[in-house]
Amino acid sequence: MTVAGRRFLILLAVIAVIGTVGFALAGGLRGALSFLAGLAIATLVVVVGTMLVDIASRMSPALAMIAALSNYLLTVLVFILLLRSVDRSVADVPAFALGLVGAIAPYLAWQLTRARPNG
Repeated sequence: MTVAGRRFLILLAVIAVIGTVGFALAGGLRGALSFLAGLAIATLVVVVGTMLVDIASRMSPALAMIAALSNYLLTVLVFILLLRSVDRSVADVPAFALGLVGAIAPYLAWQLTRARPNG
C-alpha cells in the first residue's frame, strides 16, 4: 500500500470516529449508524471506482479517462438515488449524507494532489 493510500485510510478512520461520536451524542444510535452506513457505501464506491480506473489505465490511457469520467458520473447518480430513496423513518438522512461526503472529500483531495503539475 502506498503512503497516500495509508493516509487516506487513516483520515477515513478519523472521520469515522469523529462523525460516529458526534452523531451518537447529537442524534442517538440511529444518527451514528446512518453516518457509518453512508461512510461505508461511499468508501466502497471510491475503492471499486479506483480499482476500475487503475485496471483501465493498464489497457489504455484513453480508456482510463473514459472509465474515470464514467465512474464520477455514476457515483453522483447513485448518491442522488440513495439520498432520494432513504426513508426518513428508517435512517437519519443528514447523517447519511454527511457519511457519503465524509468518504468522498478525502478522496477528491487526494485526486487533486495527484493532478497538480510538478513545478
